Amino acid sequence: MSGSRTGMARRVASIAGVALALLVVVIAAGLPLFVFPSTDEPREVDAIIVLGPPREARIQAAQQLAADGYSDTVVIAVDDYGIDSAINIPACEVGADHASTAPVTRCLIPEPFTTAGEALMVKRLAAAEGWESVMIVTSVTHISRARMIFTDCLGGGVLATDDGVGIGDSNWAWQYLYQSGAFIKALVAPTC
Repeated sequence: MSGSRTGMARRVASIAGVALALLVVVIAAGLPLFVFPSTDEPREVDAIIVLGPPREARIQAAQQLAADGYSDTVVIAVDDYGIDSAINIPACEVGADHASTAPVTRCLIPEPFTTAGEALMVKRLAAAEGWESVMIVTSVTHISRARMIFTDCLGGGVLATDDGVGIGDSNWAWQYLYQSGAFIKALVAPTC
């Protein structure tokens, strides 16, 4: 009887060891993707794209980039209803900035309201407008995946920067889980 308990204890310890090793691998792989992603130095682009959800920090970061002369076009991805809809975003109000030098701000609804939907929307806009380069503004945990999806759809000319907000300590575990799953999905089922 004590032999079966010892065997069971070894199996449990072995499973726990594998689970711990897997957790360490996921955390280590996620560091360059979600915590310390590569960001691009701003340079002049055809459009600055605010990825959803359209939080104020992202919009302000995009507006500052436009004010600094990196583009005269800002596109904000909005949802068709709820808190992330254009009606709830001050920058989307008609005539929100009356200055003649203000960037053109477009609030558009990607279909679906996902990173893939945003990339497809921008792909269509780039083809229609003749854009060769865009700068996406999103959260630090989303940069690597968003850049991968947008580059896949646009074939290059994609810069990525974060909104400067960072992620609260209590949100890191959720972001690791969500972004890891979404990254794997993007690798397995490419958008474009």
